[in-house]
Parts: sequence; structure tokens; C-alpha cells
Amino acid sequence: MQGRTVIVTGAGKGLGRAYADAFAREGAHVVVNDIATDESGEPLAERVAEQLRGTGAAAVSAPYSVADPEGAEAVVDTAVAHFGRVDALVNNAGIVYGGSLVEQAHEDFRRMVDVHLMGTFLTSRAAFRRMAEQGGGSILNTVSTIGLFGMAGMASYAAAKGGILGLSHVLAIEGAEHGIRVNALAPMADTNPGRTKGAEEFFAPMGRRAAAEYVAPFAVFLAGSDAAGTGGVYSAAGGRYARVATVLGDGWISPGPNPPTVEEIAAGFDTIRDLRPGHELERMQEEVRLINQRLAELGNTRALVGE
Repeated sequence: MQGRTVIVTGAGKGLGRAYADAFAREGAHVVVNDIATDESGEPLAERVAEQLRGTGAAAVSAPYSVADPEGAEAVVDTAVAHFGRVDALVNNAGIVYGGSLVEQAHEDFRRMVDVHLMGTFLTSRAAFRRMAEQGGGSILNTVSTIGLFGMAGMASYAAAKGGILGLSHVLAIEGAEHGIRVNALAPMADTNPGRTKGAEEFFAPMGRRAAAEYVAPFAVFLAGSDAAGTGGVYSAAGGRYARVATVLGDGWISPGPNPPTVEEIAAGFDTIRDLRPGHELERMQEEVRLINQRLAELGNTRALVGE
């Protein structure tokens, strides 16, 4: 990352702050985005940028809301105005609060989606345009294992993060022709010790490995190294780093040219839900190719499709 420009959203504290520190140590020019203020009303973004500059790093603050179209554009414009380009964007900004589905207020659900999903979309769109013009770049989006696997009481958060996962897949496909790499990271760290309900018990077995500093180097690698590739989804927690994937089973082919009966589907359901062998697809069209391949392999394709 030496001499390259990275934008980190939500970098005023927690994981975002750890990311900003890690990128600065690698020699990157860091754009610190955050709209939050401390107890005295001082903008966190400027405080972090000032502290980074104190270590000899090149850093500037961008205290704009990524959930606002103009704010997202302003964040990217800040990077270009100060450093001439945007090499990497880390979409980390977010909010967290729970509530069961029936208790969740419409306004709270909408705010969660606006900050997480819309914020990621807006900053990615602004940075994507600039990266395409300059011949490449990297986007790292923040998802969550809550969005991947679920957690009671976190409906809005899971929905927003699930949306970012789908967005990341499409951005990776569209970015390939422009040299733009896009990956997604589901980080886990105890960034609010003693303040988040249940966190102490949850993170206790990890000990000091629950710190954000164990996630940050992996974020720098994914955003900064071409070796990380594109289109991946990864989990990072406690010093353990792993790839996460959605796989498609072979499935069951209905017999004959007519739609199957419910009874036929029931009889084939064990095969339908069997994930062996699992196919990891890079894009939707590959599923159609697999279906056509299976039909052809049966040897009676014309009878199956009614020709």
C-alpha cells in the first residue's frame, strides 16, 4: 500500500480505526471517514487523521455521511483532491442495534438499510467510477456472519448485511473488466469491551485475540494485494481467517416433459436438499449451464423438455 490512497469509512473508532492505523503503517495515504463526534463534540474523523499525521502518515478527514449521495461523492472527491486518485475503498461504516422482527420499528429498519446497504452502494458507485477511469482499484465491503448464518434479534442488521453480500458479488463481476477487485469481509472483534451486552462472555475464550488488531492485517491484505483475487467472501475472528462460500447441489431432475407432481417432489426431496457434490458458482449463468449439462447427461433431453 506504499503511496497508494485508501478510503476507510466509519474509521473514527473500532474496526475502522484499526484499519486506518494498519493502512497507515503500510505507507498508504488514508482518507478517514466518519460523522461521529466524541463527548466534547470533536469530530472523530479529524482527530484520527491528526493522530495519523502525527506518526508521519499522510491522512485527511472526510466527515460526510455515506448514506447521503452527496456525502458519498464528497468522500471520494476528498481523496482525489488531496491525493489524486483512489486505489482502495473499505466500506466499514455501520450502526448496530437489535430487536426481534415483530418489535422492529419501520424507521429503525430503514435506517439500518440506509447506513449499511445504501452507504456501501453510494460510496462504491462513486469510487468505482474513479477507479475505472484510472485503470483499476479495490473495494472491500463489510458483511457479517449474522447476515450469512443468522442470529435471533438481528433482523434488520442481517438483512442489510445480506444485501451487501449480493451487491459485492455483482460489483466483482462488473469490476473485472475495469481491473477493479471486489471482496467481502465478515469481521468479528470486541470493539466495545464492557459496553456491548453479552460481548464479554462471547469473546472471553478468544482472549486478546478478540481485538480489532487481529482483523486489520487481513483487511489490508484483501484490499491491497492482487494475490487476494476478486469475488471472495471471508471471515476473520480471533486470528482465524477463512473463506465462506455458497454452494449449489446437483439437485433432482423431474421425469418427463410435464411439471412434476407434489408427490414426485416429495419423493425426490432428499436428493433436492443434498449438497453433495457442492458447486461454487461465480455468476448466475453458471447454474443454467449446469442444468443444461445435467439434462444432456441423462441422454433423453428431448423427452424431458417435450420436443
